[in-house]
Amino acid sequence: MASPWHYLPVEVPAGTAALRVTLSYSRDGGAILDLGCFGPLGFGGWSGGARSSFVVSPWGATPGYLAGEVVAGLWQVDHPGLVDLLTALSDHHPDPSVARAARKAAFKARSA
Repeated sequence: MASPWHYLPVEVPAGTAALRVTLSYSRDGGAILDLGCFGPLGFGGWSGGARSSFVVSPWGATPGYLAGEVVAGLWQVDHPGLVDLLTALSDHHPDPSVARAARKAAFKARSA
């Protein structure tokens, strides 16, 4: 059985002081998306549907996430509705560059 979780890859460059992720979506109809992350060194934190954003830094982190150096490399933000969300963005966003980026990210998430 395929995993219900889909990951959005985020390339973090060397020298990044902090990582902030914000999830924005329509909550009409009671929609809930879980939010968490994995960094190059493994688990970075999880808040499920309790939060719409998080911060990771050496000076502190959002509750549910691990404070520490933001290691350069591929981080992954995950939740089960990612591909559907990105597909909706690619199909309906009025800015063609945002729609194109969402289409590319959806393809990467499906391929992971």
